[in-house]
Amino acid sequence: METPAAQSETAQRRIALQHAEIQTDATSVRRTAQFTDGSRGAVTMHWTEVTRVAAFQRDVVTHPVACVAVSVPGNVVVLDESMRGWQSLLEGLSAHIIGSARFAAWSASVARQGSDAHWTVLFPVG
Repeated sequence: METPAAQSETAQRRIALQHAEIQTDATSVRRTAQFTDGSRGAVTMHWTEVTRVAAFQRDVVTHPVACVAVSVPGNVVVLDESMRGWQSLLEGLSAHIIGSARFAAWSASVARQGSDAHWTVLFPVG
């Protein structure tokens, strides 16, 4: 007997980021997010735990977007210039991450590369 295709499988829901905000202080960077399904999430990364910071440019429909991926043990969070608090992130990186390049220095490099495939590592540890 032939078994019909499983009709009981639930359709996957597409949940996307609706809004995100970056907050920084002397000890950490925090990203809060709201998603299209109404859920919220937050992640806090302490400056002293950051192991890597990399910058890249994402090409979206109408224009490129500068992004920074911040890594701590067990987590990587991507932050971008469309998020409220972007400028405070850039200031926080320069103030709290030793060896982190200033925005003007790496933003020009990332803009020239112009693709998701090109990452500029700003701060590696170890």
